[in-house]
Amino acid sequence: MSLLCLHYSCISKLTKVINVVFKTETKGTIQHLAIDVMGA
Repeated sequence: MSLLCLHYSCISKLTKVINVVFKTETKGTIQHLAIDVMGA
C-alpha cells in the first residue's frame, strides 16, 4: 500500500510541476519554478 501512496505522491508532484509550467509559460521562470517544486 505504501508503494501505491508513494507512486501517487510522485504523480501528484509531477502534475503540480506541469501545472506551474503551463501557468508561467510566458513569464520565463519555468525552470526555476520546476526546480523549486521538485525540491532540487
